[in-house]
Amino acid sequence: MTNPFVAQLLPLTKTIPIVFVQVSDSVGAGFVSNVTRPGGKITGFENFQPEIGGKWLELLKETAPTVARVGIVLDPENSSLAALRHAVESAAPALGVQVTALGVHDANEIEHRISGFAEQPNGGLIVLANPVTIRNRALIDLCCSA
Repeated sequence: MTNPFVAQLLPLTKTIPIVFVQVSDSVGAGFVSNVTRPGGKITGFENFQPEIGGKWLELLKETAPTVARVGIVLDPENSSLAALRHAVESAAPALGVQVTALGVHDANEIEHRISGFAEQPNGGLIVLANPVTIRNRALIDLCCSA
């Protein structure tokens, strides 16, 4: 169950318990008040803690020290990954990296945004997993290998 799906089911917790998986930032999304003691009739497992976004940027910079620009490929309508994006943006100044959100809704936008971003040197990408990027992962691989 992803964030949008859990959000649709949330009203049902008055009558049935829900255990979620594949949810990002369950506290920020308003599903639980606390990860360790969620309370109510909803609990589950998060696939990413928001802080991991900063670690992804650190790893990118460590493996490619000349990276000065990072594009975050994401669906801008998917608010469930906002905390990951903010963690990347917060870590960027200390690493001397400029972060740009590359909002995508479909395959055409993925190709256009990544190609446009790649026109300048010293760039790297962080692709946030969401239905748009997962469905088009082969295209993203192709764009990055070109």
